[in-house]
Amino acid sequence: MAKRLKPVDVVLVGFGWTASIIAQELTDEGLQVLALERGEDRATVPDFATTHIQDELKYAVRSHIFQAPVRETLSFRNTTAQTALPMRQLGSFRPGAGVGGAGVHWNGQTWRFLPDDFVIRSHTEARYGAGFIPEDLTIQDWGVTYDELEPGYDRFEYLCGVSGQAGHVAGEYRAEGNPFEGNRARDYPLPPLKRSAGSLMFDKAARELGYHPFPGPAANTSRPYKNPLGVQMGQCTYCGFCEWFGCGNNSKASPQSTILPVLLKKDNFSYRTGCDVTRVLLDGAGGKAKGVLYRDLEGREFEQPAELVVLCAYAHHNVHLLLLSGIGKPYDPFLDTGVVGRNYAYQITSAVEVFVDELMNPYMGAGALGQAIDDFNGDNFDHGPEGFIGGGYIALWTTGGRPIMQHHLPADTPAWGTGWKQAMADNYLRSASVATHGSVVSHRTAYLDLDPTYKDIYGLPMLRLTFDFHANDYRMSDFLTGKAEGIARAMRPRAINVKKRKPPYSIVPYQTTHNTGGAVMGDDPRTSVVNRYLQSWDVPNVFVVGACNFPQNPGYNPTGTVGALANAGDCISCHTAKGGKPFAGGYPVETPFGTLYSSNITPDLMTGLGNWTRKDFYRAMHEGLRKDGQHLYPACPYPWFTKMTREDVDDLKSYLDTLQPVRSIPPENELIWPLGWRALVAGWNLLFFEPGVYTPDPAQSTLWNRGAYLVQGPGHCAACHTPKNMLGGTDRDRALQGGDAGEGWFAPGLTGNRRTGLGGWSEQDIVEYLKTGANPHTASSGPMTEVVMNSTQHLGESDLRAIATYLKSIPAHETEDEEPEPIDDQAMARGEALYVDQCMGCHMADGEGQPDAFPPLANTSSVQAPNAQTLIQVVLAGDHMADPPSLPTGLAMPAFGWKLDDQQVADVLTYIRNSWGNRAPAVRAQTVADMRKSVHEYGPRYKRLISGP
Repeated sequence: MAKRLKPVDVVLVGFGWTASIIAQELTDEGLQVLALERGEDRATVPDFATTHIQDELKYAVRSHIFQAPVRETLSFRNTTAQTALPMRQLGSFRPGAGVGGAGVHWNGQTWRFLPDDFVIRSHTEARYGAGFIPEDLTIQDWGVTYDELEPGYDRFEYLCGVSGQAGHVAGEYRAEGNPFEGNRARDYPLPPLKRSAGSLMFDKAARELGYHPFPGPAANTSRPYKNPLGVQMGQCTYCGFCEWFGCGNNSKASPQSTILPVLLKKDNFSYRTGCDVTRVLLDGAGGKAKGVLYRDLEGREFEQPAELVVLCAYAHHNVHLLLLSGIGKPYDPFLDTGVVGRNYAYQITSAVEVFVDELMNPYMGAGALGQAIDDFNGDNFDHGPEGFIGGGYIALWTTGGRPIMQHHLPADTPAWGTGWKQAMADNYLRSASVATHGSVVSHRTAYLDLDPTYKDIYGLPMLRLTFDFHANDYRMSDFLTGKAEGIARAMRPRAINVKKRKPPYSIVPYQTTHNTGGAVMGDDPRTSVVNRYLQSWDVPNVFVVGACNFPQNPGYNPTGTVGALANAGDCISCHTAKGGKPFAGGYPVETPFGTLYSSNITPDLMTGLGNWTRKDFYRAMHEGLRKDGQHLYPACPYPWFTKMTREDVDDLKSYLDTLQPVRSIPPENELIWPLGWRALVAGWNLLFFEPGVYTPDPAQSTLWNRGAYLVQGPGHCAACHTPKNMLGGTDRDRALQGGDAGEGWFAPGLTGNRRTGLGGWSEQDIVEYLKTGANPHTASSGPMTEVVMNSTQHLGESDLRAIATYLKSIPAHETEDEEPEPIDDQAMARGEALYVDQCMGCHMADGEGQPDAFPPLANTSSVQAPNAQTLIQVVLAGDHMADPPSLPTGLAMPAFGWKLDDQQVADVLTYIRNSWGNRAPAVRAQTVADMRKSVHEYGPRYKRLISGP
């Protein structure tokens, strides 16, 4: 009987790229995350040390870091008329096994799919007509667009330190880049790798033919690089041991070299190796996952309970688990019903080997070092005369020239003996391969299911693969090969070998490890396994992430898009109770009138917004009225949301409708009598609420008006940053001069006052603060950290710039600059002694802090605020800086409440608030004592997970 283990919030199956990215994000949200990996543990040191990793026999020939077929494999057949047989040795593809997954042995090619790839069916029908698509093809749109995935691509590229030359940035086309690529927000983080002799020859030949060559996008660093998580990567040494090898100097991106140094330090993350997950456990009704069942290397069986299950394994394994677990209806090619296993696709390749007189020096290479053209990829050319769908890139890669497996010989070379040896000597340094990398369409008889005959080592049905390339793919590949041959001949070789892809597909010779489909994404549960958020249609707390989500296989390597998918308003802050489900409500909002609890805004029919129409939702946001007509309490910021446009409110409702429904009833509000009577809010509204959509100021710029709209409307900045009167109404005469943010926090002023506002900040300082939670002046704390993490860090550059433009236009007010009373010298002396002893190590003697680590205290508006309660909170309970992806090393401020008494806290804060040019009222010991009674912990709130059963 399986041993039941301690529950966790999230269990990830697999520990490669997708699991690492998702674990990083979920742990940032405070969830307890556990990754289960079937392979062994691996780290850059010592596992990839250059003293032993550069062993072609061990790693390339004997497949040391790959899946072992003796433990796990699949069966294969070309057609449904055949009997499938097990794959007994690795051939056509080589799945990884172990921490890092395929991210350890990949070559580093980091492509973005073309915009048309995501809408292939609708695009093809629009351009060529529905009849152009063969009847047995099952190609379909993804349910997500390139533009929606672009931020995910960007994040993955900057995580990996991709070297490349962009061709289409912010609407502008750039020379030397790929002119066919989709629009990107910014350039690659690093310039391209050095060009090899072969790359230069390919480039020259392609240009002579009128094509558009560009450097391949490479997750091999062209120079030292520190990624957004703060992980330092080395510079590529062009050793040539990339593909099928781990990288010894952290210059090829992998989970080990980009994420794990940060992730493994988190107390709320753990992982286990040697864990073979055999099933996702479901409740009695089958509508919710309870966790997973797995076996360790000794055959012991364990049940790992979890609230959320995320399948992050290799494409085949994800589909296998869905089938074994009974999640989703298995695909039946004869009835054309079901979805799990449907739309499997592979990658079709071919090559033209060239033999020249010049030295190519193939041993000087990198996994993705080369030149490519995209002229015949996607729909970048007219398919009408050709009669097929799809395309691919053509490239010359210099990956390393390993002599056992990466040598090229002319067609007339003897198979052995002296002639073979002489041909090797003559051609090893003077040969290369012009490769094609083509798309593959999904079709009705290409699928994955459970084998009715063969079992795995646990007695469970093997996964069965039924596949051959469609006639469409062979025609397309022949077309690409012809174009590659043209480039090869333009390189003026003394000989070439043309290696076309011939039917049928064979699982024996290696081709690529790019298996896709089987758990495809989409917007229709009849044709997809998961929705656009990769959430199971059938079991909402199961997510499936990876190349298995691709509805068909475009003409690129998949890793860049897998990374983008894994990355796929700050409502979550207020509508998620600590430790609760996102958006399910129950978050306590403490006010002078009692405690209010946020509502459930998930689409649950009984307890959430599931039966609310768009009109109902707009009425709540615009008028502060619930669906039943009762008034909302103004703790819900409808006095500011009323300024939002109907379109934006409808978009917000559409997003909330996509969330996982959660059955949850928040606690009853705890208000002083008679404020529990909602009808009283009508009177409050008459006094303080002015409904109406924001009206642009024609005298101001578009950017200014956009900023004003965001600040006054959806951002509801004034809700915290403006003083309130005794009834909780906003004091409009003192707009944005600082106010009570609730729960003992004070929001500083946002006006142009240099001492207590933003007068000393530039627009860029504001942008940086909203994006990262820190800038040269300060760092976020308390509720503002939540705002940064859940809201402003996700805003685009243009919106951040708009907010900054508007805020910098707000003038200072005379009432903000009242001179504080004289400070007691003895209090200053006591405070200075405490500061030197307790604070100076981080914040320095001059109060300037340490750049990118500890914030300054000198000339800081939050320090000089008229109300010191935020500082008292931070000293008593500690705090944690925002640590978004753009600033991953956000540090913690330890709590001093256990160490310093009320007078000591008051003295040290009085000293800080009146040193180095600061001017602010003294802090009283009684104020500290009052706050100590109700202080809230905003410091590190994560508990370490169990590390083993």
